[in-house]
Amino acid sequence: MIIRAKFNHWYPRVFKVSAITLYPYMLFRDESADPTLLKHELCHVNQVRKLGYKFYLLYVYELLKNMSKGQKFWVAYFNISFEIEAREYEKSPLTRDEIMDLTLAGVTLPSEVEKSIASRNT
Repeated sequence: MIIRAKFNHWYPRVFKVSAITLYPYMLFRDESADPTLLKHELCHVNQVRKLGYKFYLLYVYELLKNMSKGQKFWVAYFNISFEIEAREYEKSPLTRDEIMDLTLAGVTLPSEVEKSIASRNT
């Protein structure tokens, strides 16, 4: 399924986050997203593709489990295994497949990303 990116969306504002993935949508709070945030959300897209909607059940389960251990909300959120994986994933450069996903989703990549892609292709 083709993913879709929606910018300047109200939904991330409700949760006080920069973006949220509700497959097949990546919803961004602001009018654009930096490559790190795009990578982070693409990781969540891949997690949903792998686990299906079970991803969301496990995500909420981990959040609640962490909070039941006495962790405050944001600490519990940062300790969700899916978030830990996404923070690691965002450190790598965009792949060709990810660029294709983003392009099909309607994302305009920042010029510095396009330049780095071009330099890898030469």
